[in-house]
Amino acid sequence: MTGRPDAAALLETCVRLGLFLDRFEGPHGVVYRWHASFARRCAEILDIDAERAAGCHRRAAAALQATDPTASITHSLHASEFLTARETLLHHWLGLVVGARADEVECTAMLMLRRTPDDAQVLLVRACASDVLGDHRVARALFRRAEAMIGRSGDDDEPAVLQIARLFIADERAEVAEASAKVQQMLLDADSTDLGDRAALNYLLGWTEIRHRGNPMVPLEYFSAAAREAQSLGDRELAKRALGHLAFGQTWAGHLIEARPSLIAVRGAEDVGLPWSTYAGGSAAAAAGYVSYWSGELDEAVREFGTVIANGGSDRSFTNVARMMIAYAAAESGDVSACRRAAIGIQEIPLEVVHGVSWPAFRESSVALLEEAVGRPDRAMRIARKYIQCPDLPDVDVALAGVLRRAGDYATALEMLRAPRVFAEVSYVKSATLLTAALLRRQAGHHDQAHELCEAGVAVASGENIRLLFGPRETAVRKLLGEHVHFGTQFEDFIGRCLAKGSAGSLVDALELDDEDGKLDLDGFEPIAAGLAGEEDVEALAAAIAPGQSAALVVLELAFARTLAQKLAAAGGQVLRSERVPAPVVNAVMDILDQEDE
Repeated sequence: MTGRPDAAALLETCVRLGLFLDRFEGPHGVVYRWHASFARRCAEILDIDAERAAGCHRRAAAALQATDPTASITHSLHASEFLTARETLLHHWLGLVVGARADEVECTAMLMLRRTPDDAQVLLVRACASDVLGDHRVARALFRRAEAMIGRSGDDDEPAVLQIARLFIADERAEVAEASAKVQQMLLDADSTDLGDRAALNYLLGWTEIRHRGNPMVPLEYFSAAAREAQSLGDRELAKRALGHLAFGQTWAGHLIEARPSLIAVRGAEDVGLPWSTYAGGSAAAAAGYVSYWSGELDEAVREFGTVIANGGSDRSFTNVARMMIAYAAAESGDVSACRRAAIGIQEIPLEVVHGVSWPAFRESSVALLEEAVGRPDRAMRIARKYIQCPDLPDVDVALAGVLRRAGDYATALEMLRAPRVFAEVSYVKSATLLTAALLRRQAGHHDQAHELCEAGVAVASGENIRLLFGPRETAVRKLLGEHVHFGTQFEDFIGRCLAKGSAGSLVDALELDDEDGKLDLDGFEPIAAGLAGEEDVEALAAAIAPGQSAALVVLELAFARTLAQKLAAAGGQVLRSERVPAPVVNAVMDILDQEDE
């Protein structure tokens, strides 16, 4: 500010002497702050000489441009350097909006628009900031107004800020695709923007691909590039944000195992505080929720998604996703109270398409799963059949296909899972598709083909630790798995873990097998007790065994009565009455007989 060569030493001397100056470490080095009363008096003195004051503001603007652009703009405006202020805003706005300073950008843009209300580019900047802050309708109105101004100007070359603004605000896929291609070209031009804003552009392009349901590998590439650029800058805050986005991109692409190290790195940077108001600020917590959900850890998933809702900023995209996923998890758990709470929560999900995202599908799929969970499968099926051809919502497709599969409508479930072709290789979609196809082949009597498909589906699920598809409600899938173990598989341990949680929340799974052909080789089995068997015996046995142990309940069917009835029918006779004596009664009689024999 003064141009004195001894300025730094002089400031340190003031601090050392205890004068009206504080010293502390800032993100970009040492920061000094004059005490308020002294600063106010200095400002009053400075106002006496307007020219000198303007010179100070110009120097301050230049000094702060790289580290604090909004403060730099404020100083430029105080110096009446409006063109400099505009240039600084247009150069730095994207990094600020995608970061945690959209509110500052909006205020700055509004301040500048008071002087030049017809500045279309500044109006676009304000529109983007307003959109990130949650004012979507206001943002769209501002965007259309600015777009019309640029159209009337007659300039064939649209400014870069217009293309970027389309990625924030536009809902039409074709419009977004065109803008995305032009913004990608900006990234190829190394001189078009500095490295920090290149990372911001990568974030923006990645989230645009996710919102508009493009190739799931593309956002992963953008987020990976953003993470590398953030690390090369040495900016820990930017790097932590980048890793959160990368983790979400990995879960979106079905790379659930790869997402875990990214999430560990995010948690390892606990000393780096990130406000939830940043662009896509809930990405890391949402990614952690997805990883837990697909692995069948429902309580952990609800906790992570609950964190998203509790801390969600003005951008409600992640909170809407979190409400849907909590509903999915509640339905999977079968907890009626949790389902009731989730049903209240999903009322907050919008009923219209915003940013190209079909929020009504998110809301209705949540309703379908909750209806099924509380015993109204017909309503769930009606909703599911509305979305048979839903090519761009993979998580919704897998959830609703599950409703159809559990109802035994394997063909329709398979049709739904094959609709999102661009997501066919995403792990949770691919595994669900293969397992559903296996059930369909098994139903048709093609058992060998069914087991081949089952093995392929289990292979995909095992590779990403996807256990939700084999949960307690999936009785047909679990029965197929039980048969598949005896058919032969490379994934016995994984299947064992999947079947380790039973239908009533028990950690013991009861698996019923037939051995009419003797393949199970039970001839040498020595029972520890004998008698008639019923459901109560299964429950008692489950309660008695310790973790890590297993037990078998072997039931030998005495078929003489059935054979006798068949012979009577063949001879022209008829069984007039048959009666089954309850197992407890027979067992009690057997005990009496045993005592008499003694």
